[in-house]
Amino acid sequence: MKTFERNGMMQVLRGERVTKLPVWLMRQAGRYLPEYQAVRSEHDFFSMVRTPKVATEITLQPIRRFKLDAAIIFSDILVVPQALGITVLMEEKKGPIIPIPIRSAADVAALSIDGFESRMQYLSDSVGLTARTLDGECPLIGFAGSPWSLFAYAVEGSGKKSFAAAKAFLYNEPQLSQTFLALLTEGAIRCLKVQIAAGASVVQLFESWGSLLSPTDYERLVLPHIQKIVKEIEPLCPLILFVRGNPAVTDMLAQVTNAPIGIDYTVDLPRMRARFPTRILQGALDPTVLLGPAAEIKKQTHSMLESLGKDNLIANLGHGILPEVKPEAVATFVEAVREF
Repeated sequence: MKTFERNGMMQVLRGERVTKLPVWLMRQAGRYLPEYQAVRSEHDFFSMVRTPKVATEITLQPIRRFKLDAAIIFSDILVVPQALGITVLMEEKKGPIIPIPIRSAADVAALSIDGFESRMQYLSDSVGLTARTLDGECPLIGFAGSPWSLFAYAVEGSGKKSFAAAKAFLYNEPQLSQTFLALLTEGAIRCLKVQIAAGASVVQLFESWGSLLSPTDYERLVLPHIQKIVKEIEPLCPLILFVRGNPAVTDMLAQVTNAPIGIDYTVDLPRMRARFPTRILQGALDPTVLLGPAAEIKKQTHSMLESLGKDNLIANLGHGILPEVKPEAVATFVEAVREF
């Protein structure tokens, strides 16, 4: 297999200066691409995730189109709850559904970490096949959901605006909640280790629902679990922490770990860079900008990059690509980064 030591993504993660900013996009392998839709028409979502040849094909589609600096394995954060024994369905245009949510001590006791790695064999196979197929063209990113984001889905039963049931469980059952969060933490760690062992060169932890908790509650109830993940994974490969929708939590993580921080579009970019001038940051264009004209995409991309500077930066969106985005808009964004 070829190496990618001079790949811009890996150079930045090693703290080296680059002449060309690296760029990849969250959800780059997915619904906005017509070639993805062609594959999707023949498979349900989780069968694609669980079939290594299909997952590899989908992972490589945006690399072929845009020559990005990193691929990210086609999977889902909810594969960890699945491997612990929770049933997860994916409904078209509705998102994930957990028909039997976690609501009691018996529900938590029914879950098990035993045999976790064997139940994740398909993911190991997908990562291994994808890494071999890339053959050093670019690094492969593995990922997992944060314990709190997985908790929110598993208790609520689906994606909701307020996640009232999940938060009520967190506050009404504090000890049981911590037991469940600890189990999800172990699952996330093992999921990331499976991918690293199979060939992922970088991993990212998605805090998709960091916006649900106050900074005080996040620090008290969730942060120790994040710190455990960082301690376990950082010695193995670069770990990027991404927080959606809570700048205070983003700021908190940036202060308690040296891991690269993925920032979303709600963060004050100049302030973040001023506070952490040497920290590796990733982000952070508002994904809806890609629904606008090419001139606006380029203008806002350049403005974002000027705010964050050319050093210690990985260009990305501030969240995943929307399914309504045209591939041409993604090409414009990538071109704008290359021009900077």
